Amino acid sequence: MDEYSDGKSTPRICFLLIGYSRLHLLLENVERCKSACQELNSIYISVDGAREESEDQSIALSDLNVLGFSHLGKTKCKVKKWPSNLGPDRHIPEAIDWAFQENDGVVVIEDDIKLSSQSLRDISDLLTKQILSAAIEPVVSMSGIGGLAKVPNLWRHTPYFTAWGYGLTYGFWSMHKNQSFDIQSGKSINQYMQMSKIWQKMSERKRSIWEERIKRGNYDYQIQATLFKGSMNVKAPVFRMSDNVGHGDSLSTHTRFTTPRYLRRSFERRNYKFKGELKSQIISRLLIFVDSNTWAGDGVLSVRGRTAGIRTMLRGLASHIKRRDNNA
Repeated sequence: MDEYSDGKSTPRICFLLIGYSRLHLLLENVERCKSACQELNSIYISVDGAREESEDQSIALSDLNVLGFSHLGKTKCKVKKWPSNLGPDRHIPEAIDWAFQENDGVVVIEDDIKLSSQSLRDISDLLTKQILSAAIEPVVSMSGIGGLAKVPNLWRHTPYFTAWGYGLTYGFWSMHKNQSFDIQSGKSINQYMQMSKIWQKMSERKRSIWEERIKRGNYDYQIQATLFKGSMNVKAPVFRMSDNVGHGDSLSTHTRFTTPRYLRRSFERRNYKFKGELKSQIISRLLIFVDSNTWAGDGVLSVRGRTAGIRTMLRGLASHIKRRDNNA
């Protein structure tokens, strides 16, 4: 963008809070974002509409107005309650579009994602630097390892995206909307990825895993597909900054299973001090290996990666047997 949304030289960054039925979790995030807000920050709250069969589950707009904003003071805040239920994979992209109407960067926090106010500010500050330097890569808060409070955190690169607390620039979101994979197009994933260096370096097992995920149509996997296609990385911390408190919750959409072992220690209140970017390529590659085998879930050491790998091998074995029988 040639001119930032405030008409000045500083990009405008907002915190976009996503909610549906868990008012107490949403209000916790409102409070943390309020503490994180600086001069050009604002808070946007987007609440999905009620499902027809469960009209009483969706948060009422009156609850948000009365409980959420009475103590926000001078913090700029906008609320949108959608008239019908979109589901997370439509609701969240629509909410991001809404937030980008007046902002240059958006920090997205779903209701069951918890970050400290300092961590939210760190993501906002990094987004600002990205925009001022014309960089568009997303920022995530996830890592497969946790750190000690007195050990400085560092930003580093990873090819993997996660929706557990993340920041987007307007430049990336515009590119994503123009280049995202169209499931209805009839084009194969391999055709879509034909210019991707990251995709070409993947094993057949990993490609099979990501092909199945991308075809589901989940909005976060669509973002991941755009990153793979463009051979782009994201900025991630060396040490994890966020927690997901939605594991095991029947009201969650994708995390109704129990919390994985590597996520059971909480880091949401850990206020790291960031000391720039990781310089060591060896450690960077090691951390990407950890990402792959923990939260990204495509490594052979992860449960999801092993399961998908077994399915791939079984399909290959079945194809081999079929070809052998046809040639007999």
